[in-house]
Amino acid sequence: MGVKMPKKSKPQRPSRDEFELEELGNAVVEAHREKTEVLILLG
Repeated sequence: MGVKMPKKSKPQRPSRDEFELEELGNAVVEAHREKTEVLILLG
């Protein structure tokens, strides 16, 4: 009887929402560093 190894699954891609949120966060951090404003429009 051998020890069963867990199946390797490929890394999951972030959802579109997670990607958009990360991009928004990066823009805010960059604006803060550069002491500039960022305009966020929600629609």
